Amino acid sequence: LPDFERAHLETPALSQEALIDQLLDQVAPGQAFTQSPAQKRALLSQQLKQTPHLVVIDNLETVADYQTLLPLLRELADPSKFMLTSRHSLQAQPDIFCCTLNELNPEDTLAFIRHEAATRGLPLLAEAAEAKLQRIYDVVGGNPLAIKLVVGQLSVLPLAVMLDNLKQVRGKRADALYSFIYWQTWQRLKTV
Repeated sequence: LPDFERAHLETPALSQEALIDQLLDQVAPGQAFTQSPAQKRALLSQQLKQTPHLVVIDNLETVADYQTLLPLLRELADPSKFMLTSRHSLQAQPDIFCCTLNELNPEDTLAFIRHEAATRGLPLLAEAAEAKLQRIYDVVGGNPLAIKLVVGQLSVLPLAVMLDNLKQVRGKRADALYSFIYWQTWQRLKTV
């Protein structure tokens, strides 16, 4: 199998202009914004200062992303607040409060597997013996995204095959695990 280490992107996945446009769509829905980028920025700032909002930006994953967006977010904050999710720590940023979330414990992981299986219409997995579900935890740990991806794969792959495949990436970085799971999904799509 190829090495699934993710290349670090040097360009941000989300530009300041795109973020401003998306936020304007949220705080002022139904309005057409034909202004210049500077005017849109001023309008968004005014909206966020007049009426406090909690803005959640999920998956701020690259250095380029937060180096590009943090100056804008600092400008737009107060009284509005921003919650950023990332697998990378922003502890070095002096004005950002960081809260690290650890993986789920084994008991919560098994409950989450059952929930995901029930949601996806996989009753055999949802009602499986604890020992069977524990095998999933033993391979992927309590990482919610990995669990969601694995449960999704189990609609097309037997558990034993899935676990054998995952053992190849055990102990590697989380993004290698995700890439591997997505690669498996891609391979399944190509055969359909």
